[in-house]
Amino acid sequence: MLKKISILFFFCSCLNLFAQEPLHLTVKDGLPSNHIYDVLEDKDGFMWFATNRGLAKYDGASFKTFTIKDGLPNNDIWLLDRDYKDRLWYFSKSKYQGFIKSDSVYKFKTNNNTVISPIVYFGNNNIYLAEDDFYEFDEQQIIALNIKSDWVNLQHKLDEKSKESRAFYNPVNKIFIGLLKDKIIFFDSNFKKIKQVNINFSTRELRYKDFRRSILTSNNLLLFYFKDFYLCIDSKKLSIKVIRYRDLELGNTSSISLLKATKKTIQSTLDNNLLIFDKEFNFIQKYKFSEDLNFKRAFLDSKGSVWLVGKNGVYYYSKQQLISNYYLEKKATKKIGVFNKKLIAGVEKEGFYDVKNEYIRKDLSTKGTSIYQIKDNLVVSGFESYFCNKNKLELLTFKSLSETYYSGFKDFIKKDDVFLSLTSMDISKFSNITKLGKSLQRKSGLVEIELFKNEVYAGGSDGLWLLKNDSLVKPNNTNPIVNASINHIEKTNDFLVISTDGLGVYLHNKEQTILLKNTEDLIIQKTQKVGNKLWLATQKGVVEVTLNQQDLANSKITNNFYDADGLLQNNTNDIYVEKDTLYVASDIGIAKINTKNPIYYQKPKLYFKTKKDTLSFSKKARDNISITFGLQDYTNQEYVKYEYRLLPSQEKWTTTQTKILNFSNLSPNNYQLEVKATDQHFNEVIKAQHINVLPNWWQTIIAKIGFGLFGVLCFIAFVQFTKKQIRKKERSKAQLDKKIAGLELQALRSQMNPHFVHNSLNAIQYFIQRNEVELSENYLVKFSKLIRMFFEYSRKQNISIKEEINLLDNYLQIEKLRFEEKLNYAINVDKNIDIDEQMIPSMMLQPIVENAVNHGLFHKKENGFVKILINKIKENSFQVIVEDDGIGILKSKLMHNNSSKNYESKSTMVLEERLELLKQSNDWEIVYKIQDVSEIENATGTRVTLTFNQPKLWK
Repeated sequence: MLKKISILFFFCSCLNLFAQEPLHLTVKDGLPSNHIYDVLEDKDGFMWFATNRGLAKYDGASFKTFTIKDGLPNNDIWLLDRDYKDRLWYFSKSKYQGFIKSDSVYKFKTNNNTVISPIVYFGNNNIYLAEDDFYEFDEQQIIALNIKSDWVNLQHKLDEKSKESRAFYNPVNKIFIGLLKDKIIFFDSNFKKIKQVNINFSTRELRYKDFRRSILTSNNLLLFYFKDFYLCIDSKKLSIKVIRYRDLELGNTSSISLLKATKKTIQSTLDNNLLIFDKEFNFIQKYKFSEDLNFKRAFLDSKGSVWLVGKNGVYYYSKQQLISNYYLEKKATKKIGVFNKKLIAGVEKEGFYDVKNEYIRKDLSTKGTSIYQIKDNLVVSGFESYFCNKNKLELLTFKSLSETYYSGFKDFIKKDDVFLSLTSMDISKFSNITKLGKSLQRKSGLVEIELFKNEVYAGGSDGLWLLKNDSLVKPNNTNPIVNASINHIEKTNDFLVISTDGLGVYLHNKEQTILLKNTEDLIIQKTQKVGNKLWLATQKGVVEVTLNQQDLANSKITNNFYDADGLLQNNTNDIYVEKDTLYVASDIGIAKINTKNPIYYQKPKLYFKTKKDTLSFSKKARDNISITFGLQDYTNQEYVKYEYRLLPSQEKWTTTQTKILNFSNLSPNNYQLEVKATDQHFNEVIKAQHINVLPNWWQTIIAKIGFGLFGVLCFIAFVQFTKKQIRKKERSKAQLDKKIAGLELQALRSQMNPHFVHNSLNAIQYFIQRNEVELSENYLVKFSKLIRMFFEYSRKQNISIKEEINLLDNYLQIEKLRFEEKLNYAINVDKNIDIDEQMIPSMMLQPIVENAVNHGLFHKKENGFVKILINKIKENSFQVIVEDDGIGILKSKLMHNNSSKNYESKSTMVLEERLELLKQSNDWEIVYKIQDVSEIENATGTRVTLTFNQPKLWK
């Protein structure tokens, strides 16, 4: 039997209702005081708060406080503003006012030492302060303009016309403005009337007592607000504009309106409203907030978020909250889905609601019970379930064979002409026609049933079941899903999508069961497949998975939505996706989000908490380098992943859980620290900080070059020293070798003397035996002279050619006496040879001449002739030819081949040894050649040729 359906309508305004609680910041979060006078955003997006305990800068994670210790004139800062250079000015009751730049405090003194608590005017690229007088800032000090007397005089003149009047001065274009009860008059600096504008108010006059406060904008608009209206005076056009509060649906106001001009807007806080105007003071938007927040100043930042400040700290509404719609606040909404072409929400212990656009209607009334399903034109609760039949709602009631009536289920499906249903105790089958049925099997713990590929699946706390022959059996599968706790089953064309209680999502069919690995730690209450996207309602917000058909198991999570994105809470119960709109049900209501809103695709704003782009570290500081970075985000500090790398030493990204990075023992180098921030929507940004690790003096390039040069010089010195030692040893060895060679040469020369002496003594003996006394005496004289020469020359390495010729001449004379005039000789010297200067190895030629006499001429019967020629070849080079006309070397060898007294062989061997020793001494290069004359011409004899070269010039 159908019950009556009562309908309840609600209206919600997106400007007036913010279901999600604002972020509340107090001294517990780092504020220096809960008493906040003003709030402002600087050019870099940081939020600043003026308090009675100093200035506070906020980045979304922590506060940085500035006080007297940092340079403020006092800690009671009550006003903030930005000038044309984007400097953030602070104002207090003091003779000093100033601004903050790069986290440094600058302050400037009034030139007359006057303590002021100013109203601030910006214009004409300058800043003006007004109290009893006007002041101008000249970048060095705050200078009084000394127009107080002119101002007072004008006020007196206006008072004469009306006691309800007020005089104002515009320092930008230097005009005075008089406000009277029915008109506004413009005067130049000489009080000459420029223009008059009449005012006609139907309900009240322009009266001084209703005046609250004024500001001057950068485009020269002078704004006043009174008890019931705003007055805007354009000082350029000399025109006015009036905006009544009632036209803005504000009603009666009780508080003072606070005006603040930004680069793009003019903002006014009035009662519990934030009013936004454009630069020409045209109304744009109104935000209304709860009186319970007890705030005095509201501010809309550049990101579209709102800050509320007062005596209870700071309240913050993110843009995500402001643009999101919320329904059924504080109601435990368990299910959401389409039923009878309407979006239906199921509220625990209340019933089903129709959610459409911005209206919420209670549509299906039930007794307090659990909500189980909204699907396929069916709504299922623990007490009543409804079926949509031809756009009419029918209460589903079935009668079992035991006469028991059923109207409350957990889930049911229709297969052919029967309904299969789940209750808390069993699975039953009912006829669609007779409404009669029976319990198929007692089974508790089942939560959902689904028809897939003409097979019936059921899932619950003890896993997945298959209905065969009216009995529940486990699928023939060893996958953990068979016994895992299941929360939800959704069918698609190819798979059953199975949501588990902590083990992730599985895709199941007869052929395979696939775990989506990136979801395996999630508790999933509901899934919805839209195209290739699979949306998940989890305990960690809403997750979007993009299915990779080539590798389903490794399908990636491509988006996440959390409370920071506008959800009422992260622990979600159900979702419904319609195009780009996401509805999320939770225990405190429903959130509606546009998933394609650009706000979700803005890159995180990462920054380093340093004042320089390049940081330099030297000495001990480089052994423990600490770099701090921050994220400028006031809603989403929790869901951002951070990675870093230090180039060039580290190429791979390293994940970090902290915003303080420490590096130790870095080698001297220029480094680039890169930090990457990736938010839940996979927007990422990379910020770089340059680090210059300075070397110790001995590690500098100059020092290294110096060390290198020193090392090279040391190496060169070592090499030179080594070479010097080697040369010294070589010289010593050469001298020793030379000395040895000299001794050997001397020994060789001494070997020749006995040979000659033996022949000479035989000759003397021969003369004595023949009683030729005079000839013997002559022979002895010549012999003794020659012996003296031998002794003298044998001590020398070299002698002159002249000395060598004298030696040869004496020797040949003696031999001529011995041969009794059968021997003749001739010595010819090239005239180009200086016989006194040109040297020759001592006694080099005598053995050769001796061989010519004894072996060449001795065996000749006729007279013999020895010819000695000395010819110059070139500088330090000459040639000596010793030639005889004897029997020749070939015949001599034949005759003495078997002789034991082979003098020729010995003298030749000695000569060759001496030539080799001379070559080793590097003093002479001598080429020795002996030829038989018969091989050269038609004659007999022997020719010996010696070519002398001096590598060094002997002096």
